[in-house]
Amino acid sequence: MNKGKILIVEDEFIVAENLRSDVTSMGYDVTGLAFSGQEALRLARQHRPDLVLMDIKLRDGMDGIETAILLRQDLNIPSIFLSAFSDESFLERAKCAEPLGYMVKPFERDRLRAGIEIAHYKARMERLLKESETRFRSMFENSPVAYLALDDCNRCLDLNLEFCRLLGYEREEIRGKNLADFCPPDKRDASVEQLTGLKDNGSLHAELELVHKDTGLLTVIVEGRVQPDAEGQPFRMHCIVDNITDRKRIEEQRKQAEQALLEHNALQSALLSAIPAYVYIKDNNSVYLVGNKRFSELSGVPENEIAGKTDYDFFSAADAESFRRNDAEIFAAGEAKLNYEMKGIQKDGQTVWYSTSKSPFYNSSGTLAGLVGICIDITDQKRLEEERLQFERRIQHVKKTESLSCMAGSIAHNFNNLLAVVMGNLELAIENTTTGGRSSEYLNDAMQASMRAADISGLMLTYLGQIHSSRAFLDLSAFISKNIAQFKNGLSQGADIQIEIPPPGLVIKADADLLRDILTNLITNARESIGESQGIVRLSVKKFSREGISMPHRFPFDWQPIDHSYACIAIEDSGCGIADENIDKLFDPFFSSKFTGRGLGLPVVLGIVKAHEGVVTVESEIEKGSVFRVFLPIAENEQS
Repeated sequence: MNKGKILIVEDEFIVAENLRSDVTSMGYDVTGLAFSGQEALRLARQHRPDLVLMDIKLRDGMDGIETAILLRQDLNIPSIFLSAFSDESFLERAKCAEPLGYMVKPFERDRLRAGIEIAHYKARMERLLKESETRFRSMFENSPVAYLALDDCNRCLDLNLEFCRLLGYEREEIRGKNLADFCPPDKRDASVEQLTGLKDNGSLHAELELVHKDTGLLTVIVEGRVQPDAEGQPFRMHCIVDNITDRKRIEEQRKQAEQALLEHNALQSALLSAIPAYVYIKDNNSVYLVGNKRFSELSGVPENEIAGKTDYDFFSAADAESFRRNDAEIFAAGEAKLNYEMKGIQKDGQTVWYSTSKSPFYNSSGTLAGLVGICIDITDQKRLEEERLQFERRIQHVKKTESLSCMAGSIAHNFNNLLAVVMGNLELAIENTTTGGRSSEYLNDAMQASMRAADISGLMLTYLGQIHSSRAFLDLSAFISKNIAQFKNGLSQGADIQIEIPPPGLVIKADADLLRDILTNLITNARESIGESQGIVRLSVKKFSREGISMPHRFPFDWQPIDHSYACIAIEDSGCGIADENIDKLFDPFFSSKFTGRGLGLPVVLGIVKAHEGVVTVESEIEKGSVFRVFLPIAENEQS
């Protein structure tokens, strides 16, 4: 039965062939012979051996230690060093490769066997024990396993050459002596007790410590069976002794390495979990290998189930296609792509933005192995940046409006002064002209046009907030109830108005005529939005705290609340709605999305609201309607 695959790396052909013969005879499959480091790496990737027997001195520059390090790091294949070099510098370097053994040439075949059979020892030993019951006598002298026969007093009756080599004594130096004599003095009593258990139980599997004649302490495994005499009493104990000193040292090294690996993995996992970004690793087919905690939260898949999945398992088909196309670009270019923005759609339909960096990585042969990706959710940053840009645009608009307002106000005042002169002279001319004549008709037309021009100039001043008003305390509910008939007259036949007002008591300080102009213009605007079709206009009044006044689409842009409470007059329609890009232009004089020269209705509303230290907000959605809200300070006596 094939016990495993072994790669032999040796620069001497004859030595390599001898090793092949030995390893093959041990039951292993030799996957190949390599004479240089590069050749060893190639064969290892091709055949994936379980173990490499590695000479330190190799051909073509790269030595065995460098090759073993690469095999351990890239392919996780362990090595056993076979070398004639044993000085300290070589041993220190060799530790970097985490070898499973270091054998100095020339070495004994059993040492080689012990080194490479660690992982398979127990099964092999059990098989040997079963086979030894029928074959022991025939293989006794030539057995590569140390054999010892004891009497019922633990005296050594017989032993093979391997046991002699194990302790470093000649056969006659051991025969007849108690096995406990070869144990450390402080362990002899415990060893005798264990051996006594062999007689009592009929078998023994024990770990003992023996002392080599020259090299010192050894750790061995003793496997024993009792051979009874004709009366059924213990007559002889047959023992197989295996030197596990090297194995114990290697096992300890392995435990330390495994512990170090566990600590390393725990540290890596902690670092990945602490990164405030989505971190993942994919292979060169865009299949996920690992993802951190944040990525697990994003995908909704536990961390330990991410490996083996693709983008289609986590994201929409459109996003998955986009991400994989991007991966393909990275693989084709073979270069990192850093800090680029990607748009995605979450499962709930929300749009998200990511700042993404991806970098390819390569295996030891220089072949593209996959990529590492880091994504940061910048949706909030994008929103804040857009809000900042909008705010800057509004500030620029305010500054421009202020400048234009100053100019328009000056022009309107001068225009009014000139109109006063024109209208005064027209009145004089009319008085001195015969009534009913064509000249009188011309003069009256000129007077009417001058009066309309004066009205427009007055509206411009109203838009600019340059108005003179007579303010008084007004109960909003009473005021609206009193004027409801007038408001209804401004509606088309297909529109209906619904009034939702609180009981009397919500008082503001305002000019009644100007407040009536506000409501009339807003209701007229709602009627025009509905058109001739069926629709509803809702007029409602509520009390708001200043914190409840929404920020988007607020006019004037730079308005800030001063009072604690405000009265809100809302006009809501079920009309055609307003495009978002047009909302900020609604209060510009003569602006209309329908046709040029619409008029000054909404600008007048804004001017009156500004004069009353208030604000207007607008919400609208195409084909669903609009809501205009006017916020005016509640009178001081009401607030108190």
